[in-house]
Amino acid sequence: MRMAAGVKPSRAEAYALVLDMKLGRRELADYDVDALLRFFAPALPKRAKTAEQWVAKAAADKYEIRKALQYVKVEDGVAYASNGHRAHRCKTTLADGHYDPRTMLPVDMEERPIDIKRVFPSRDACEETAIESLEYGALPCGEKDAQPLEYIRVPKSVAVARGYFEEAVNGADSGPVFYASAPAHAQKMVGDTEFGDWVIMAMRVD
Repeated sequence: MRMAAGVKPSRAEAYALVLDMKLGRRELADYDVDALLRFFAPALPKRAKTAEQWVAKAAADKYEIRKALQYVKVEDGVAYASNGHRAHRCKTTLADGHYDPRTMLPVDMEERPIDIKRVFPSRDACEETAIESLEYGALPCGEKDAQPLEYIRVPKSVAVARGYFEEAVNGADSGPVFYASAPAHAQKMVGDTEFGDWVIMAMRVD
């Protein structure tokens, strides 16, 4: 059994890998070890304690077909991650390359990374508001028993997914945020934390 790169194995798959190792059936390859590390790695904390943990929260899950979005990318002293709807970035001392967001260990990745500089809007094109002034709401989900989609928004303007926003601000309940709402451009909300800056694409709520 060969584990796919970057995918967390099921409990049964992790057990089979450990059993193979215990019984000497075969030596575990690097990708097997990476899979086991991902299985046993603790979940990222609700409130990030390091800049790299905070960036890792923005990485895509295993269902994202664009594999490069499943990892943290480090380039020229900057770490960033994006799931296609939001992005976090920070300064780091890690070497250039791709990193598993659960373990922050380097992984081999040949896919072309996202153009992170293009994702973040110029602050000159943004308006400023305060976290305290944002409104909360929820959209009903069409599927039976599904949870409503919660959002947070600038009154009568840009709205973003609440879960993304709360991870981006990392527990902050006050301070400035910025938003780009010009109809001719992509609508976004952006801001800063003690770790770095973030951007979230707007969602339609009307």
